[in-house]
Amino acid sequence: MLHWIINLKKLLFNKYIEIFIYSRTRSERLKNKYKLLIGKYTLIEIQLLRLLKFFDPRMIKVCVPTRDKYKYEKIITKYNVSILTGPEDDLVLRTLLNIKKQKAIVRVTADDPLTSPELIVKFINLYNKNKYDYIYTQDYADGL
Repeated sequence: MLHWIINLKKLLFNKYIEIFIYSRTRSERLKNKYKLLIGKYTLIEIQLLRLLKFFDPRMIKVCVPTRDKYKYEKIITKYNVSILTGPEDDLVLRTLLNIKKQKAIVRVTADDPLTSPELIVKFINLYNKNKYDYIYTQDYADGL
């Protein structure tokens, strides 16, 4: 447990690892779901609040389609995180257009309020220790 705490303090800001929160307003199944309320917070706000407990805001980027940027500006300003833009229908290109000097990107969806920041910390530590190219979850319940 002490090892986790030491590593967590190092993760508060790491300019080479960023967390991209992917969101869009024109989902086929449920439009504007990022704005749905659970209690007094929207789905994307819950995601941001959980991540900001563990990570410096400079590490967190909300990645949205270019034409939706203005819809997110209030949230971006409120939580002091950055916004990245790109094509709506090409998530890979949206990512590639926004990669700068990062060594790793953590992909998170805006509409999943159960994403575990603790698990992200664990995976970042695993990535740093073993120099993996790619890490994903398989044995965890959806949302973690």
